[in-house]
Amino acid sequence: MKPGPPDGPNKGCFMAVFSTSGQSFSVDGRRLWLVGAQLDYARIPASAWAERLHIIKEAGFNTIQTASPWLLHEPRKGKFNFKDSADVGHFCSLAAECGLNVLLQVGPSVGRSFDGGGLPYWLTLEDDVLLRSGTGLFMQHATKYLSRLISQILDLQMTKGGPIVAMQIENAWECSNEEESTRYIGELSRFLRESGITIPFTNANDLWAPDHGSVHTWRSQGQQLSDLRQLRMLQPEAPRLVSSLPLANTALLTESTEVKSGGLEMQRQIAEVLAAGGQFVLDNVNGGTNFGFLAGRLAGGEDRFVATAAVDGPLVGEAGIPTEGLSIIRRITTFSSSFGHVFSHLDPNFQPVVSTVRVKPNQYSKKNGSVSSVVTQTGGSGSVVFAFADGLKAKSQLLLPDGIEIPIDLGDQLVGWYLLDVDLCGAGRLDYGNVCPLTVVDRKVAVFFGAAGSAAHLSINGRPLQAVVPKGKEPLVIDHEGVTVVLCNQKQVDACLTHGEKLYYGASWTSLDGTPYLADECKEVRVLSSQESTVLPGQRQNKRASRSIKAKNWLACSQDELVSGTSPRFASLDGPSSLMSCGSPEGYGWYRIELRSKTDQKKKCLLPLGGDRLAWYLDGSFHHISGVGPGALEGQFDLKLSAGKHTLVVLADNLGRLDSGSDLHEVKGVGSELYEVKNLAGVKHRTIEADPISPFAMQPNVFGLGGGEQSQPTQFTWTIDHAKKSPLILDIRDCSIAGCFLLNDEPLIYYSGERGIKNKRVVISLERTDIMKRGKNTLRFAPNPGQEHPEQIVKALRILECVNTISNVSWGFARWEKPSTKSFDEVSTKEAKEKKGTPCWWRTEFDGASISRSSQPLWCDVSSMSKGQLYFNGNNVGRYFNATADGDNTKGQGLLSIPESWVLPEAPNEIVLFDEHGFSPFDVNMVRRDLGSRDT
Repeated sequence: MKPGPPDGPNKGCFMAVFSTSGQSFSVDGRRLWLVGAQLDYARIPASAWAERLHIIKEAGFNTIQTASPWLLHEPRKGKFNFKDSADVGHFCSLAAECGLNVLLQVGPSVGRSFDGGGLPYWLTLEDDVLLRSGTGLFMQHATKYLSRLISQILDLQMTKGGPIVAMQIENAWECSNEEESTRYIGELSRFLRESGITIPFTNANDLWAPDHGSVHTWRSQGQQLSDLRQLRMLQPEAPRLVSSLPLANTALLTESTEVKSGGLEMQRQIAEVLAAGGQFVLDNVNGGTNFGFLAGRLAGGEDRFVATAAVDGPLVGEAGIPTEGLSIIRRITTFSSSFGHVFSHLDPNFQPVVSTVRVKPNQYSKKNGSVSSVVTQTGGSGSVVFAFADGLKAKSQLLLPDGIEIPIDLGDQLVGWYLLDVDLCGAGRLDYGNVCPLTVVDRKVAVFFGAAGSAAHLSINGRPLQAVVPKGKEPLVIDHEGVTVVLCNQKQVDACLTHGEKLYYGASWTSLDGTPYLADECKEVRVLSSQESTVLPGQRQNKRASRSIKAKNWLACSQDELVSGTSPRFASLDGPSSLMSCGSPEGYGWYRIELRSKTDQKKKCLLPLGGDRLAWYLDGSFHHISGVGPGALEGQFDLKLSAGKHTLVVLADNLGRLDSGSDLHEVKGVGSELYEVKNLAGVKHRTIEADPISPFAMQPNVFGLGGGEQSQPTQFTWTIDHAKKSPLILDIRDCSIAGCFLLNDEPLIYYSGERGIKNKRVVISLERTDIMKRGKNTLRFAPNPGQEHPEQIVKALRILECVNTISNVSWGFARWEKPSTKSFDEVSTKEAKEKKGTPCWWRTEFDGASISRSSQPLWCDVSSMSKGQLYFNGNNVGRYFNATADGDNTKGQGLLSIPESWVLPEAPNEIVLFDEHGFSPFDVNMVRRDLGSRDT
């Protein structure tokens, strides 16, 4: 069924009946089998949506899953945006036109490495808002936003003829506080139902929270077959869906991520899902771009900030070009979509005992594999058999139910799949086959593939067919029982794709206008259907970069007045304030701290609440960088002052908030006084046995903890004898152990460990809290249950005394903003190099004709720059971080993607760069090439 357009004749004319069974979703009794890919519209220019959806469809998927980040749609409180790249309704309509179903993730928190998990920054400015909870104020804001979101997609539900199959509420709400879950997720479900949502709800909480009327989905943990069998036992009446099966890792700003398993291993993992009777969504097929400040931060480390490219090594490149790895995955996605009628009618209660499927990543034999497990699934529309191997070149025999024995040869795959007693989509009935089915085109052309030179055994409509899988470049085409059988080897099949009701052989993919791109070693494209057999010329993909184009002239806008603190743009502050409180929720901000020293002295200083990365300037000269990431000092630093008045200027960078968990109230910028500190003397530590406490007494949504669980009885105390009024700082550095800190047996803070910010500082004083007293105080840490080596907290914690407040005169703040065009002055190459060491804005223009549209995507090469932000024709492209202040390489992202729709073909195109360390831009250039630096 192709959904009708939302404003067409189907609108409001009927209400389909949507239901779920133990195997699949159903609409008016017609079963759906979802073969999904994650595609986040927020990370793709609206002008490229149709093209990207076309590629996903051609790669064998029938469904896309997409997230709606709240921060995109309500960037300022009460200011809603559903236009251009935020037009979620238009994106879903384009998916329908492409023949794709939609799974919509509405949040409120969607995770997915978005800044704050998609939650807008302004929520953190209200003291009474507890994020991701059922507290009144947060729910008021969330339901107001969801009402506006629902108005955009209400008529796009499949129950009204649209493409949206299901709606996911929240994401990774991994907390087993049932009372809070009911108050939050249960209330969200009720609100959405009352707002007119009639399609099924799903959740992606990995069974931590009750379902609240939704279908539990599973996020991949690497053992698909066993995990989904367990999920079947826990919810026997609902379909099994893996809502996130990641193909690639999230790209980090300066960290090279571990390479995911290769295409063959991912193909095997998909087969495990199918062998368990499950449906799936492949994550990171195409990550897209974190334009502007969309990128967030991942838990588990202090420097896990997300890059402008959302994914490292996706199957579809950042700018939308398919890679060679896509073809291996396409074999099984095309198969599972084409034969969805078989999978959706499998018997969910049929779970035969099988050998465990287990292959360690990149540790399988390349030539001596053996079939280690055979899994059969059967149902009303036939049977599917999966043969899993522990290496390549595996061979075995299958004994069919009627006693026929057929050989199987997995060749260069770790898994083979075979059909028994299955309708070939109207072309005929496949009795059995020992080669892998790919698809059926136009109810006439059936495509199979196997190891080159192996014996193929097929039976269609009761008549056997034997052949040899071809070794050469051309597939074998046989007319058998009214069916055109196309038999390919495993290399040839990667040149087969379905284009409408036609089979293209010789093409790796096609453009949106239907132009086929030739597969490797193919010189033409053969077209097969029930009506024709023709040849198309095809287009050769240019994998090499075109000539790079450099600008001849650059202009500079010096930031010397800001660095020295003399700029009239500084406005007075009452004291330390976060970037968000200063009205700069994204990017950078300038702070000015004026202080006076009575004598010449050297102080050991610490800014307890400051993030993420602060560049310090003393009296107009660069001093150091503090915070996280390459080239930064963590913790204390020395400040040498002569007697008299001094000006400290801080350029503060907000690199993104955590995308999950409960540590979402991060302080960005300068959030506390600057103190002179020293280690507190006389602190005594003890390991004790004490009554367990409940972390839920501190906050209702403790992630990673089950309902009713309490802390370990083995706890740790520190005796603090502090008779002064001066504050103390608890400095926790890089500890994975989560638990509760108590001061004098009263709750102080919950520390999230591995699931949150591992480097954390807490200021305690008589003025800040009434649980601290002058004299002896007892600090206690109660670790969460189930954690090994909780004594790590002892080594990770230091207690510091604030000897003196450094910032003792006045505070000021200036917003970081792109200068006007008239603020720039032309500079020579020599003058540009002399600006190194001081933040600088740079500007140039490229002739539109020199970079106008071609078949290859456009990139800006900023690999010669240090760290900063790139703008193209006024659009914020995103962050880059390629070198420290000293020029050390950080393994950052050298190429930033420029959307084609931003290019002005007949006018000058403006590039504006902000570089924190003033590196010369004369080596920055524009280049056209298929893949970016994070795609390869």
